[in-house]
Amino acid sequence: MKILIRLISFIGLTIGLSGCSEPSPYQVQSSAILGGIEADRSDIRYSVPRIVGPVGATGTYSACTGVFVGPRIVLTAAHCISNVEAQHSVELSADGKKHTFRSQKIIVHPGYVKTRKWPDLAVIVLEPEAPERQAIVRSVPILRIANAPESSFEILSTGYGKTSAVTPADGQLRVVALRVAMYEPGLDYFRVGFPEGKGFCQGDSGGPALVASSGGLGLLGLAISSEEGCIYSGHYLNIPAFSAWIQSAIQ
Repeated sequence: MKILIRLISFIGLTIGLSGCSEPSPYQVQSSAILGGIEADRSDIRYSVPRIVGPVGATGTYSACTGVFVGPRIVLTAAHCISNVEAQHSVELSADGKKHTFRSQKIIVHPGYVKTRKWPDLAVIVLEPEAPERQAIVRSVPILRIANAPESSFEILSTGYGKTSAVTPADGQLRVVALRVAMYEPGLDYFRVGFPEGKGFCQGDSGGPALVASSGGLGLLGLAISSEEGCIYSGHYLNIPAFSAWIQSAIQ
């Protein structure tokens, strides 16, 4: 199977919006959107799905966020995958409808398989769909990073997580603008601050950090962890640093 993902150049750096989802009983670390607003842009709603794991023996299931980087390719955090052999649901809600896709194969980064910590990245390959079903999806290109920005910049953080550390998630996709103080293309991760009650929390794990680029919104990171209580700061996996592995994983 040969599936290609798009990459675009990192040029624009201006976004201004705000967004959290339910905790997964299987997650060791997790992330949600705090202080955000409901996403009303169709390109985001058709690009950022909710990832739902299989129901466990206790009747519970994991729920996270992901991002489409191809018509049948979704990225999420590895700790969101309770069982790579089990089928996971990928759900998009837009125009008053819920569109559910099913995983065909899940590939977890071999580093995470070995350490259970890092890199916290998984690729979900979906079952083939009819052309009209696949046309629903809006893939987000992975940014190609040539140089680190000279100053801090904002990202658009998105997810289905909780709206506070003590409030249950309601299944709504939300967005929030967060600032990256320092970004190094060669590092595997980058950190964002959580100012004035904004940030991500349980259920937002695997959610994308989006930035404006020459080709529209581009993918810079995946939410992987936040400090206890979803305050102060959180970390994103630097996805451009893993684009070669992602491409090889889906071949």
